[in-house]
Order: sequence, then structure tokens, then C-alpha cells
Amino acid sequence: MSLVHISNLLHIVFPERKEAKRAEKQIKQMSKDFPVSKAVKATIDSINAAILAASASASRS
Repeated sequence: MSLVHISNLLHIVFPERKEAKRAEKQIKQMSKDFPVSKAVKATIDSINAAILAASASASRS
């Protein structure tokens, strides 16, 4: 669930806005002290940075 939340995929998993908001609140509460959530966020942030750097590099070529 941390991966779904951090990847901003809640609206795909929960198409109804109310349901997505409720799920987001529950996920945040559950993952607050869960060490894996921090690792997932760090991994996603690293991937996003690598993609950004690669696209910037490719556009200069």
C-alpha cells in the first residue's frame, strides 16, 4: 500500500474520490511508523531523480 500511495496511484486503485481520500488517510496512519514505507519512498524518489536526469541528458543531445 505504501508503494501505491507514494506512487500517486490511489486514484487508479480507488476511482471514487471519497474512497481514495479515505484510503489515503488510512494508509498514512498505518505506514507512519512502518520502516518499509520510508524505504519505499526513498526508492521511488531515487527512481524519479534518475528518470529526470536521464531525460534532461537526452534532451541536450
